[in-house]
Amino acid sequence: MKTTKLMTTLALGSILLSAGALNAAAAGGSADTNGSVKFKTQDTDSTGVVTKPDTEGEIIETETDKQTTGPLRLTHIPDFDFTTVDIKSDTFLANALLEKYNLPGNADKQDISHFVQVEDVRGIKAGWKVSVKASQFLPSNPADNVPLANTHIVLQEGQVFNTRMDAATVATTVGGFTKGTALKNDGSSITLLETLANKNTDSSKTSLVFNDAYTGTAASAGSVEKDGKKYNPGAQLNVIGTDEKAKDETYTATLTWTITEAP
Repeated sequence: MKTTKLMTTLALGSILLSAGALNAAAAGGSADTNGSVKFKTQDTDSTGVVTKPDTEGEIIETETDKQTTGPLRLTHIPDFDFTTVDIKSDTFLANALLEKYNLPGNADKQDISHFVQVEDVRGIKAGWKVSVKASQFLPSNPADNVPLANTHIVLQEGQVFNTRMDAATVATTVGGFTKGTALKNDGSSITLLETLANKNTDSSKTSLVFNDAYTGTAASAGSVEKDGKKYNPGAQLNVIGTDEKAKDETYTATLTWTITEAP
């Protein structure tokens, strides 16, 4: 009996020692730490870069580098060059020469349809509106020639893109543009593009491209080629036949683009 009892006690002791060794080997644990960030609105004199429309973040450099400053800004607005056209007594439409762009660090120029680009980095989930007004086409020699009284620009086509929204989402977020919009030459302002009620484009760029065939991979799609140059039928000059025109005269209109916060 004593022998049996002793052997049993030793066996139990061996088992207890083995369990303790296993518990020591499995000891450990985990703990959490935090990463944090706080955002602020950019300064009122901050500027942006141009992103190629219909791409998520392809930065480009355009020949027209005019833009506004601040956390709600126009990063690109276009010039419209209608080159040289014939004098006619009939009214007709003339296409604008495509804009040019290049990739940073690459001097090779490529064609791209005209576009307006809005960047909103205010961080306040608010709306905005873009308006434009145009003057008459004034002659470079006003002493001898009169302005084009009725000739004006017409924005015949347009697509809206956003750097973080698909086409369906953009359609329910941004509106205001109507194809065939005439830029009156009397200096009156028209709304070109705006966020819809209770919508915002915060932390993104929105582009209105004046060509229905444009894509991010085909920037000159939908253009018309003439004399080795590409023209955009989405941005046209409505040349009024009865406007008095002078041979070899250059006429220039001023377009004023304005972006404002939505009320």
